[in-house]
Amino acid sequence: SDQLSFFNDDTEEQTDTPETNLDTIQTIKPNYHLIDTIDSLESLAKKLENSSHFSFDTETTSLEAMLANPVGISFAFTPHEAYYIPLNDNSLKEHFIVRFQPLFKSKKQLKIAHNIKYDMHILAHMGIEVSPPYYDTLLAHYLLNPDGKHSLDFLAKTLLNYQTIPISSLIGEKGKNQKNIGSLPPTMVKDYAAEDADIALQLYQHIAPQIANEPKLNELLQNIELPLTK
Repeated sequence: SDQLSFFNDDTEEQTDTPETNLDTIQTIKPNYHLIDTIDSLESLAKKLENSSHFSFDTETTSLEAMLANPVGISFAFTPHEAYYIPLNDNSLKEHFIVRFQPLFKSKKQLKIAHNIKYDMHILAHMGIEVSPPYYDTLLAHYLLNPDGKHSLDFLAKTLLNYQTIPISSLIGEKGKNQKNIGSLPPTMVKDYAAEDADIALQLYQHIAPQIANEPKLNELLQNIELPLTK
């Protein structure tokens, strides 16, 4: 996702050359959808309402949550399938806010994200509150492995044997000619953004059972760390 975690040891660079032993979007061929109409937005909302859980991830114009403007948001509730909603269309954004506010406040769905604190900030800027129950895969992995790295890209490699799409393939390498993700058409951003939600969901499926088997860590996560996220 287009953001940093609150852990400072975590900013490894990605290259455009994936390691040959890792799966990629080309080998897995996931099913990623662009949600850019009111009808498809409504259809997605109904699917999420009927699911017991979903992952989500925001794409923004800045790494600083207080300065960032939302570019889009992605969702997943089954592995290898995800949905991307561009939010730079004001009409679609307004419908998204009204329709998805109840979902984020609902107690029926578990809301999953990787570094959920950042996404909560972005949604709060739009007037959307994320209410419990929710789950942060970054925080959960930190409790399991405090001395390790915790970024989405790193955990995709080490836990899922998967190479994520590098952001440089969209916006170019660092420098004066680097683009901003907000300037790109949604069709270009879709796979990158949807992949983030898909991987967050898969990390949850991988990490949650491990931490559930550690009663002290699970109690720390559920009763202290996640409630403190707000």
